[in-house]
Amino acid sequence: LAVPRGLNVDWDFPISISPWEPRVIACALLLAAMAAGAWFGYRRRREDARLSLLFLGVGWFFVTISVDSSVVPLPDVMAEHRAYLPSIGIFWAAACALDLFRTASPRAAPWVVTAAVAWVAFLGAATLQRHEAWSSEEGLWYDAALKSPQKLRPLQNLAAALHDHGKSADAEAVLRHTLAMRPSDTVSSMNLARGLNASGRFRESVEVLRKGIEYAPEVPDLHYDLGVAFFGLDLIPDSLRSFEEALRLRPDYRMAHVALGSILALKGDSAAALAHLRRADELEPLHDRARKVVASLEGKTGAEAVSN
Repeated sequence: LAVPRGLNVDWDFPISISPWEPRVIACALLLAAMAAGAWFGYRRRREDARLSLLFLGVGWFFVTISVDSSVVPLPDVMAEHRAYLPSIGIFWAAACALDLFRTASPRAAPWVVTAAVAWVAFLGAATLQRHEAWSSEEGLWYDAALKSPQKLRPLQNLAAALHDHGKSADAEAVLRHTLAMRPSDTVSSMNLARGLNASGRFRESVEVLRKGIEYAPEVPDLHYDLGVAFFGLDLIPDSLRSFEEALRLRPDYRMAHVALGSILALKGDSAAALAHLRRADELEPLHDRARKVVASLEGKTGAEAVSN
């Protein structure tokens, strides 16, 4: 807080596994010194409002930081926003400490004021610099990817931001880099394949998805996306098998029902197509165009029933 540096929206901070690690002991001693110093100062000179306020500021820090940074483990061990509220207490206590030092040493008073002004100016400049990273989604995740190069989430979010801004080639490059780091990353496999499907590069998509399925055959989205790629290659039997596998893994997979219904309607299997589309409509109402297809299929199946 005193000298913010290396700020990161998605830290890749090493986790301590023993309370006897040097950095754990150092941090524990620092926190203990903060608490003990504030307490003893308050006990010795209760009449000095600054010491009371200093104690209150340190207490504020410990109480507010304990809400989400205590002995309960969290998936993300560090996050910038967790320090926002606790920092009020730290700056409060720091202001009191500086004023105590100013009055205790009159000769040092001008230097204390100068140092305080310089510190505030530095924090202001650091805030403006950090604002540059937060000014765009792409810039924010690029900054995080540089500072956490071994973590997948910043790269995945950077790829999504690049894609949203029309930089599909850059997004593809980031996702391929992510998969080179960790071939088993399902999210990157799906996002890369969907981009390839959208650009009509179905064979490349099939290759990506088959590798993804080798690592995670239980993920229905991979099979669904593979069905889309096969359909784009006009490999209808393979496409049907992929959609059916997606439904086997997730029976309420609405888009797989829609896909199967659409393909079966094209193949002339009106009854089976209607069953899938009706199920999709139950899961989430279909749009108007799909409802017209359902109405047409209902008419066909009704006519077939009458003729039989």
